Amino acid sequence: MFKFKKPQVKETVFIDSFKLTEGTPVNAVTATGTLTFIDVVSDGEIVTIGTDIYEFDTDVEATITEGNIRVDVTGGVTAADAVTALVLAIGEEREYSAADGESDTVVVTYGTSGIIGNIASTTDCANASWGATKLAGGIDGTVVDARGFWYEDDDYLYCTTDANTTADANWKRIAKGSAY
Repeated sequence: MFKFKKPQVKETVFIDSFKLTEGTPVNAVTATGTLTFIDVVSDGEIVTIGTDIYEFDTDVEATITEGNIRVDVTGGVTAADAVTALVLAIGEEREYSAADGESDTVVVTYGTSGIIGNIASTTDCANASWGATKLAGGIDGTVVDARGFWYEDDDYLYCTTDANTTADANWKRIAKGSAY
């Protein structure tokens, strides 16, 4: 004998009013910077990221200025050697990370999205230069305290999938189409 189950009915929710806020919200963007080496580094040259000072050291005595972070280039001082050594010196214990980029570059990425990552970046290396005087491109996200906030502009509808802080990317957008 067959037993039939009564189908479950989902509750219908009615919304009395629905308001779209005009504007274009943004998701947070992470700041980055690129340091390009074009030739050898010399003993004592420095790279500064935020408040951290990295000093290239070419001799085995490891003599650097007190408080600086040693960049060991005793194995070679070419641009490629400098990139490898600086990425290693930065490591993973900072508020930013570094990666070996293309063509003898170091790409530095701040660990938290938003304008907080737009920190100073300088060097006194004769054969290296930053693309800008700071890590750049960090943008704060539009802040809302819960999911389900809606915005609109001329081209899109935007909705949050969760609360969004200045460092989050929880905005999704839907292209507006033709009238139905």
